[in-house]
Amino acid sequence: MDRQTCTVKIQSYAYTSETLTIEWHPKGITREDIVMSSFYLEDIRTLPPVRVGVFNNSHAELSFEMRFKRKLRFSILAVYVPSLLVVMVSWLSLWAKTLKGNWTMTGAEKADRLERFSRVASVVAFAIFNIAYWAYYLG
Repeated sequence: MDRQTCTVKIQSYAYTSETLTIEWHPKGITREDIVMSSFYLEDIRTLPPVRVGVFNNSHAELSFEMRFKRKLRFSILAVYVPSLLVVMVSWLSLWAKTLKGNWTMTGAEKADRLERFSRVASVVAFAIFNIAYWAYYLG
């Protein structure tokens, strides 16, 4: 899947660099502290401290870059499966004629039958999705 690079900048806005000095801890940023369900953290790179000039003052700034790779399985479960379920439920009105096989039903009868069927189908689809999603997410 795709990769993202995010830059995070930490800067003092209230104190100038003469008053406040910002430095990285010798240990830096550890990867063990960062866990996400939708991305793998591939790399963290700390950048050297810089001074940023604003008007007549300079402020200390620290920044680091994180590189992420998207988890394919999470994307499928969180984006594609719900989208597919929404499309399938929206197609129920097109499938209503073939559900009963009776072509002589009136519009009100078809609407009533579709409403009763969609009450059950929506709940079942929602339950199946949640069981699969949470079984993967917690397991």
